[in-house]
Amino acid sequence: MLIRPKWGWSHPGVIKVRTLMIPALFGVSVSQINLLFDTFIASFLGDSAVSWLYYADRLLEFPLGMFGIAIATVILPALSKKHVEKTAEEFSST
Repeated sequence: MLIRPKWGWSHPGVIKVRTLMIPALFGVSVSQINLLFDTFIASFLGDSAVSWLYYADRLLEFPLGMFGIAIATVILPALSKKHVEKTAEEFSST
């Protein structure tokens, strides 16, 4: 017997998640859309303009990858523990 999935688009939880995801999707996609337009404009400038734009983007993301992601990975377990324990002051100080 196969189970047919039901899409609960009208469920209050799904509506809440959809509503909260719209600004997050926009925020995440802004840099990608910006890079797309920059690449389009750079394609009219010369032979190596797109390559320079790509290298500049990699250079921009390097500190984020080295420090931002590393710190976020290390601090996540501590923040999760503080959130579960419901200690807002310690969560904020961490």
